[in-house]
Amino acid sequence: MTIFHVKITPAVEAVRARCQPHHYILRRPPLSPLDSTQIYLHGAGELRDENSTLDSSRFPRFHIYCDESSQTGHRYTVIGATFCRADMAPRIAAAIEEAIAPFGGTTELKWQKVKRKTLPMYQALAKVYFEMLDRQWLYFYCLVVDSTLVDHKKYSEGDGDLGFTKFLFTLLFKFARTFRSQNLFYCFLDDRTTKHRPETMQQALNARVRRDMPRGYDPYRLVAFTKSEKSRLIQATDVITGAIAYELNQHHGAAAPAAHKVAMMNFVAKCAGVYTLAAPTRKPGARFDIWHLEFPGPPRRPTFGRKW
Repeated sequence: MTIFHVKITPAVEAVRARCQPHHYILRRPPLSPLDSTQIYLHGAGELRDENSTLDSSRFPRFHIYCDESSQTGHRYTVIGATFCRADMAPRIAAAIEEAIAPFGGTTELKWQKVKRKTLPMYQALAKVYFEMLDRQWLYFYCLVVDSTLVDHKKYSEGDGDLGFTKFLFTLLFKFARTFRSQNLFYCFLDDRTTKHRPETMQQALNARVRRDMPRGYDPYRLVAFTKSEKSRLIQATDVITGAIAYELNQHHGAAAPAAHKVAMMNFVAKCAGVYTLAAPTRKPGARFDIWHLEFPGPPRRPTFGRKW
């Protein structure tokens, strides 16, 4: 693999010192003899499973950073994920810092913080993100859910939060289906208030793998909530996911849309090499993949797309 070196300027180093590394020490009963207490030094590229018998040279480690957009009050909910090798995570974070440093940087990147004055910084973020995608440093996958087709009463015991958790499960399980070789997955979810524990999600993911594609080990080694302000990769995921949700929910077609948001949406589509962010990508499993969840029953006419 080609190695790209990222210059660490004093401005970048100052932000990195504030944002990372930070420590997650999770103590819980092991899921299997192969799983145990895990210590993750976020952004430092160091991750180990204590007492694990898995050879890291045979079992590559990958990180999945998830965030969602338009979860409530909109027709379309979008759950996005940035996927990368564990040893590339600090390089990606450093590249993001270097891209936004000339614009003064910020403590947290968010789609909601895209303003007229900050638009150039967010465009620089999108540019470097898709450059890294083209260099095969990362993947971006997202799941689009049409809320008008969701029946939480029938399938989620009337619990919308449980329904959302199931959709998140669907996206995370996609990585086991897509990458069927001997991989280990460490999933970092944007922190949210919920009664559904990420450890339960991890157990369910591994149970599904054992049922559908037995591997002799549990590939999902960690599923944990992470404060978005501590993770540039979750923040970048939020921005790209927000641009997709913005177009899907027709905000750009409002009577007086925010010009800076429309400009950012168009810039993300240009960087991704697609005409619209609202339609499913033509090649499932590509490095940039927009996946619209299909529901049983007769198809309904979608309302997404650009208005000219």
